[in-house]
Amino acid sequence: MRRKNSIIALITMCAFLLSACATTGRPGEQTRWSSPEECVAAHTVGGAALGALAGVLVGAMSGGEKKVGKGAAIGAASGGVIAFAYAWGSCFAAFTKMQSEQTKGYRETKTEFGYKPQQGTVTKIRDYTIDPAAIAPGDKPTLNASYYVMTPEEKEITVTETLILKIYNPEKQKFEEVGSTYERIVMSPGKRRATSEIQIPPNAEEGKFFIVFKVATEKQTDQMEMPLTITKNQEILAKAKRESARHAKIDKQESTVTVASAKFATTEGSTETNTDKGSKDVIEISGGKQVFITAKTANLRENPDAQSKIIAKAVKDEKYAFVNTVTIAGKQWHQIKLADGKMAWISAAICNLVE
Repeated sequence: MRRKNSIIALITMCAFLLSACATTGRPGEQTRWSSPEECVAAHTVGGAALGALAGVLVGAMSGGEKKVGKGAAIGAASGGVIAFAYAWGSCFAAFTKMQSEQTKGYRETKTEFGYKPQQGTVTKIRDYTIDPAAIAPGDKPTLNASYYVMTPEEKEITVTETLILKIYNPEKQKFEEVGSTYERIVMSPGKRRATSEIQIPPNAEEGKFFIVFKVATEKQTDQMEMPLTITKNQEILAKAKRESARHAKIDKQESTVTVASAKFATTEGSTETNTDKGSKDVIEISGGKQVFITAKTANLRENPDAQSKIIAKAVKDEKYAFVNTVTIAGKQWHQIKLADGKMAWISAAICNLVE
C-alpha cells in the first residue's frame, strides 16, 4: 500500500510539472507556438512521456522487468492518444477564431420570428453546420451558424459567442470538454451570422469529436453541437464531400423558397401565418433524410450515450429531420433536429432512416 501511494504521488507530481510547462492558449494571451501542429506536438510529447512513466511505475509495482517494459510501451501509446486530445484542447483557443456579422435588424427579425416584447430577452440559435462533417488531418472544415437575440427595447446588448471542443472518451463512454474559445461582442438586437475555420493539425489523431456553438447573454443561453470526425479513410471522406455538396444544393433551394414565401406572405397581408406555411414548404422541399420512430416510445438524449440526459420523448411513427450519424462502442446513433431547432440523439436500434 505504501509503495502504491508513493507511485500515485510521483505520477501526480509529474503531471503537475508537465502541465505547468504548457501554454493555456486563452483568447488575448500571447502564445509562443507558430502553428497548431507545433503546439499540439509540444503538448503531446509531454502526455506520452507521462503515459510511459505511469506504465513503468505500474509495472514496477507489479514486479518484474518484463512488466516494466510492457507497462512503458502501453503507457506511451495510450498516453500519446490521450495527450493529443487534451493538447488540441489546450491549443484550440489560440488557433480557432470566430467572426460574426449582423444580417437583419430589430424590426426585420421581430417580423420574421414573431417576437413580442413581453417575451423578454430571447436568445436563439437557428442553424448550425460544420462542413464537411468528416475531415482529414491538416484540412479546415468551415463552421456556419445563424442566431438572433431580441430584447424588449431596441438597445445594444453584450453577447458571448463560444466554441467548445468535446472529445469522446471511450473509458467514460461519453464526450467531455477539453478546450474552448470565445468572442464577446456588443450588438444591436437582431439576427447574426457566425463563421469560423477550424484548423485541424496535420499531426491530428483520428477520432470522433464534437464542436459546440453557444450564444449567451446576461439572461439567456442557447447552444447546439455538431459531430466532427477526423479520419484518413478515403471512403468516409468522399462520402462527407458528397453530403456537403448535397447540403449546399438544398440550402440554395431553401433560400429560393424562403424568399418566395416571404413575398407570398406580404401579398396576402398575413405575415405571421404565411411565414409558418412557408417554413413548412422549406422542410418539404429539402428532400433530406428523416428519422422514423419504430418503437412505441423513444428517449431523445443530449449525447449519443444511453446514460445521457433525456431532453425529449418521441412516440411511434413520428418523424424528425436527420442531421448525422455516429458509431460509438459498436452502437449507432442518429442526431436529429427537433421542432424547436434543438439537436438530440436517438439510438438507431429504435428508428429507421428514410428518404
